[in-house]
Formats: sequence, C-alpha cells, structure tokens
Amino acid sequence: MHYPKLLEKLREIGESTVIRKKSHVAYQGEVPRYAYYILDGSLKAYVISPDGNETIADIYSRHTVVPVAWLNRTSPTAIFYYEALSDVRAIRFSRQEFERVIVEDEQAKSDYMNYLASAQTAQLFRNAGLCQSTAERKICYTLYQLVYRYGVERGAGEFMIPIPLTHEIIGNFIGQSRENTAKTVKKLSNEQLFTYESKTYSVNLPRLENYLGEEGFRELIAS
Repeated sequence: MHYPKLLEKLREIGESTVIRKKSHVAYQGEVPRYAYYILDGSLKAYVISPDGNETIADIYSRHTVVPVAWLNRTSPTAIFYYEALSDVRAIRFSRQEFERVIVEDEQAKSDYMNYLASAQTAQLFRNAGLCQSTAERKICYTLYQLVYRYGVERGAGEFMIPIPLTHEIIGNFIGQSRENTAKTVKKLSNEQLFTYESKTYSVNLPRLENYLGEEGFRELIAS
C-alpha cells in the first residue's frame, strides 16, 4: 500500500535521510524533532519493562509514518522507543509543515486518512493474534498482519515480508521466549505455511488462511 499524493507533498516539505541500523529516531518520553515517512527498511517501536525486558509494540516498514501519536497531537511526546532494524531510507518532516499540507491538499489528506485506516486494520489483526491461546496461532496472526501491511507478492500465493525477522524479534512481538519461538517457527515451517532464510519470511498465503480458518480474511490482502 502506498500513498502517492501524500508522498509527493512530503518530498516537497521534507528532506531525504538515512537512519542507520540500531539508531533511534525517537525516545520514549521525549519530544521528537521530526516525523518520518519510511521509503524502505524497517523500524520497531518498543517499551522496556522495569526488569529490562523489551516488548515490541509495532514494526514499521515501507510507506508508514512514525511517530503518529505525536504527529497527530494525541501525545506531546513519543510514547515508544523507535529503533531501526535495518538501514532505513526515509523522508523527515516537521509537524507544522505536515499540518499545513493536510489542511491545504485534500488528496494528501485523503491519503493520510487511508493510511490510518490501513494501520488500524493491521492493528486489529495484531490484537486478535495476541488473544490467541497458543504460540502457533500468535505467530500465524503476526505473519498475516505483516503480509497484509507489507507483503510483496511473488506469485502462486507467495508473499515475501521485507523485514529482517529474527526469532528474538518475533518473540518480543508476541510475548514469547526466543527459544520457544524458534521451536514454534520450525514446526510451522515444516507444515509448509512459510519458508524463511536469512531472516526473510516467504508466506504461503492460502495455506496460512486455511490454518487460521478465518473466512472473513480471504481476499482482504488482494483488495
């Protein structure tokens, strides 16, 4: 999913930048200087518990905007840490200039509203996944969410997720240990729901949908 008019206007008001792997674009509790439209690469938004454990709240890749809560004035500060999982190409822009664009350009505003709606749908998949009773279904819902939001179609029902997903990242995303996640991923891979190599997952969407058994999901990604 991409948003051509919004991207065009952000290129006009912003500047291109590269965020290096493991660098932060915003810190929890601090006021960001800029928001970012991601062109390629990926970021994670996360919190750290009092005992030092990391929990990933969301993962962002191509054609997403961060940090939205601050950008929309829902929060005066960043509510998560935002760290690059890989080198990221992005456009950075000020909140003031963004607000001017949204007021003045109806198509850019429509693109942004469509982006928020798509992000909300993806978040519903994530919420449903976290409510599942088994690690297998949590992982499958997570992969479905990432395919819906970022999947690159390879043909014959195969979708590649352009995000470097380690067992640790998936575990932190669903609240499971790295060891348990690794065992579960291997089991699901043996069932031919997906393949993975060098942190890259290729999902067989028809098989994943059959595994989840949610008829209402069918055709959603294709649409």
